[in-house]
Amino acid sequence: MADEEVAPLAGQRVAFTGRLASMSRAAAADVVARRGGSTGNSVSRCTDLLVVGRESWPLRSDGRPTAKLRRARSLARLGFGIEILPEEEFLRRSGVSAAGDVLGLHPLSTLTELAGVSRGRIETWVRAGLLAPAGEVEGVPLFDYAGVAAARSLAGLLASGASPRVIARSLRSLIGWLPGADVPLAALSRLTLVNGRLAFRTSDGRAVEAAGQLLMVFDGETVVGEADAAVLPLRNVVAGDELFEKALDREREGDLAAAAELYRRLLLEEGPDAEVAFNLGNALQALGRLDAAAERFRQATELDPDFADAWHNLGTVLLESGDADSAAAAFEVAVTADPKYADAHYGLAGALEECGRYEEARPHWRAYVEQDPAGECADYARRRLTEPGERPTG
Repeated sequence: MADEEVAPLAGQRVAFTGRLASMSRAAAADVVARRGGSTGNSVSRCTDLLVVGRESWPLRSDGRPTAKLRRARSLARLGFGIEILPEEEFLRRSGVSAAGDVLGLHPLSTLTELAGVSRGRIETWVRAGLLAPAGEVEGVPLFDYAGVAAARSLAGLLASGASPRVIARSLRSLIGWLPGADVPLAALSRLTLVNGRLAFRTSDGRAVEAAGQLLMVFDGETVVGEADAAVLPLRNVVAGDELFEKALDREREGDLAAAAELYRRLLLEEGPDAEVAFNLGNALQALGRLDAAAERFRQATELDPDFADAWHNLGTVLLESGDADSAAAAFEVAVTADPKYADAHYGLAGALEECGRYEEARPHWRAYVEQDPAGECADYARRRLTEPGERPTG
């Protein structure tokens, strides 16, 4: 299978996050294998592709991006060649038939059952431009798999109880990570706050509340209006959102120094936030400012003690700075918070060996191989398991 047309994923290490809408995870793994690639349970420095499933967007119950997405983004910032793909791009690149053909089309009545929301709410989202039918038959709108996934995502976000600000910022980050995605990310990018209430911005500038009512904005005040009421264009009433979006834009453009300054301003103006501190730490790490990055990762872990990615990145910068003992302690917390975090096991094993604690390192080399068995990193871990004692030089 050397021909790229026969094996379009030849040599590629693929991971998945979020539930796939077009097929099961096992079926997707089979697609990868038959096209020359391999799959892993975690995102590591050896991962080439991270596929984001459409069925449920990869946000945690608190509205923040999943660990796999954060890890992929951090690795990309540091120069590792990882690519983040929406599900439909994975299907296209793999040569699988269009996802709409795989799942067929569903009428609105079926969509309400699949998404678990009322017909009225679906119709409101369609009128607001948040959902788009794939076609219609005799006036009945039909929805493909992307429409089903969008409806489920919208319903899930609204019911999650997560902070609207966190959800909104997470979605803005996702748009930056998946620039080729259109539905439902383009729709979800309209999520905003009006005086602390979750709303969606329509294409003509109106604000639609989660329940389907329109919101009117008068000099920063919000009142609930009737569905056919005229409303003024929605204003940006969320302090700090502009700074956050600018920081993301600077990151996308590769201007990490400007992004770091904007994240720093955001922390000063809005107060401590674990995700913003983590983003700032990543930017500083990529700039080679290791001491400053370590301080921001420490801040993130103080605000969220179970933030495994922040503990891992703290361990990474400490190890690079020559403090192997402190690095090992940070990696230890990361693997305790997330026992399936392959790179945290890899980092911990390396830090322990730097400290001369070779036998303690062995379970973590083994854990790395179990989580991510393919690639140069796994090969190195296997060598360390068969060559105990001092680490090889060079």
